[in-house]
Amino acid sequence: MAAFVAKLCALILAVATVKHLLIEAYLLAGLCAVLLALLLIEMHGFKTRRTLPVPVIIIMLITLVTVLLTLQQQGASAAFWFFPLMLGGYYAMPTRLANNFAALVVASSAGLLWWLGDSWSVIRYVPAMTICALLIRTAMLQSNQLTARLSDAAERDPLTGAYNRRRLSRLQSDYGYGTGQHALLVLDIDHFKTVNDRFGHAVGDRVLRDVVRVMQDCIRTEDTLLRLGGEEFAILMRRGGAGNSYALAERIRDAVADARLLGEHQITVSIGVSMLRSPQEFDSALRRADHMLFMAKKAGRNRTCHAQAASAP
Repeated sequence: MAAFVAKLCALILAVATVKHLLIEAYLLAGLCAVLLALLLIEMHGFKTRRTLPVPVIIIMLITLVTVLLTLQQQGASAAFWFFPLMLGGYYAMPTRLANNFAALVVASSAGLLWWLGDSWSVIRYVPAMTICALLIRTAMLQSNQLTARLSDAAERDPLTGAYNRRRLSRLQSDYGYGTGQHALLVLDIDHFKTVNDRFGHAVGDRVLRDVVRVMQDCIRTEDTLLRLGGEEFAILMRRGGAGNSYALAERIRDAVADARLLGEHQITVSIGVSMLRSPQEFDSALRRADHMLFMAKKAGRNRTCHAQAASAP
């Protein structure tokens, strides 16, 4: 759909360029030609996945000037172009910037029509454009909220509510690491197969949900809890040093053990911890944490093994 709209806009701009050249409106012809060139560059960039070096707001302002000049020459009959212009602003720019641009469109068009002495058109078009801008803004906000909810649902494990591997893949590139160290914890529920075999899978599912609830109560809001698969989980701890990450792991381990999630049959977890500074270290950090988890299991389970502590002399 976006490609079709872009091609339609390119066709309209090409026709407008030729038309203005024929009537010797060289300024408008030049502006239309510039917009056509920028649009073609943007279409090529979309295919090659390269961003346009010119900010979108500059393109939208050039378009606004072009429409205002058209309005000055043709009168109120050209005012209908302001409606798709506002729609394009909400489609191409962040909501706050689009709101400001829509207000600029309404104010500049009203001012120009008033300056041209067409007060009746001001009364007709300004309320219509204002209502249009408000409706577009509401629709875009609802669309963005729905997209965010769907995106979050796609990255959630339906059983436990923890994030899944799809979220893990995205965190590897855009977690927002910043400065300082970050910690990666890998956790595994001890003897979980025994729980399923002895009590049934329904009870096992409940234990998974309860363990996630306990872990959620232990971590900070900026930390991310993920289910890697089965009874294995991971926690990405932003700006958590070696001491803090070890303390978090121990807090989780104690909380799960003390919760008595299955009555007399105590549920425990083993945890491996490693550190990372950048997304480039993510895979190696995950391997180190997984190895530390293996060491915790080997050492008797219900314990924490930290890669930094293990590497210390």
